[in-house]
Parts: sequence; C-alpha cells; structure tokens
Amino acid sequence: MNVDISIEALENNYWQDIDFPTKLVSDVHALRKKKLTDLLPWEIMTAIGQEVGLEYTLPLAIELLKLGIGIEAKYYPGDLLKTVLQTKDDYWLAHKKNWEELMSLMEANILLLPGLDIDKNTLKEIHIQYDKFRILYPLRK
Repeated sequence: MNVDISIEALENNYWQDIDFPTKLVSDVHALRKKKLTDLLPWEIMTAIGQEVGLEYTLPLAIELLKLGIGIEAKYYPGDLLKTVLQTKDDYWLAHKKNWEELMSLMEANILLLPGLDIDKNTLKEIHIQYDKFRILYPLRK
C-alpha cells in the first residue's frame, strides 16, 4: 500500500471545500486530504469510527496495535483497539487477511490486557467486541 498518498487520492473521490457544521466533519474532511503516512493515531481511529477509507486505515491501525495493544489514540488507553474491534463485519468478511492479522494479535495479547492501564468498562467492551469478532471465521486454519 502506498502511504505517501491521501485517502481521497486513493479513492479518487475529492470532497468539495465547504463550511462544516461540526468539528468531527471538519476533522474527517481534513484527514482525507493528508498522506496516510502523516495521519496521527487519533485521525486513524476517527477515520475507522466514521468508516472512512477502511481499506487503508485499518491496516495502519493494526500496525499501531502491534506497537502497543492498549495504545491511547486520543481519549483513553484501549480506544484504538475498541474502535477497530467495532468495525462492521462486512469489512472483516471482505478482508480476511486483516482479520487474521488482528486475530493473531488478539490471541497473543488478550491475557495481557488486564495488566495494562485500561479501565474496567473499556476492558469489558473490548472483550464483548472480541467475542463477536473472533467468530466471524469459525473454521480458521
């Protein structure tokens, strides 16, 4: 994947500049214009949460999670992992390789999560999302 190009260039879908009513819309518009390599963790998380450029942002998020499964992208420890696990099933079913990569990462780290600085409610949500995530491909080889 070429990380020296923007989401809008990769998708060949350029949004017009207009006045945005919310910070979220403005942030999403701006991150679509940045090179993938310049996206900050919170921008990657925001894009994923808004289902923007998932084909490009999800692999970046997985690479960040490899550096630290409990990474705090913007709000709290574990926020990136929680957002990634909440991605709709359709994405994972169309991108089995990414599912397998995240599944391997989760299997290697699931027992370590309670020892990280992740609050109980977030940890509970991560486990709920993980339980849903891991059954997408029940016959995993």
